[in-house]
Amino acid sequence: MEKKNRKSLTGFHQIKTNDNIMMWYVEDETGKPVDGDTIKNICTYVQLIWQLLLDSGMALVTWADANLMAHNYYEHHMTQCFPVLSYGASNWKVHMLATDNYSSWYGKHIGHKAKLKSEPEYVANLAFVSPI
Repeated sequence: MEKKNRKSLTGFHQIKTNDNIMMWYVEDETGKPVDGDTIKNICTYVQLIWQLLLDSGMALVTWADANLMAHNYYEHHMTQCFPVLSYGASNWKVHMLATDNYSSWYGKHIGHKAKLKSEPEYVANLAFVSPI
């Protein structure tokens, strides 16, 4: 028996390298989970959006504290670039992605040193940003 096909001590099989093991809820129009490459692309793009929100003074410690503008900007661009995230009521997959990953991104990229802007200067900056 090949090594990669044997059961491990825990009873689980080795996972193929391009499997989607992080976000099983992201499915295509047929209900099949998307591949690992698509998940990597989603994760890369979401981090770009969060960095833009940070640069615009809209990044908060928790995603639950995001204002309406940040929330709508994120949702719009994620569903436009990745329609698979819009399958389901109220784009719940986009919000699940943010809920599951934002605090980790914030801790890694900002930590507790961030100063949040309170003035609304970010509004003009976001109007000129186009998706990748």
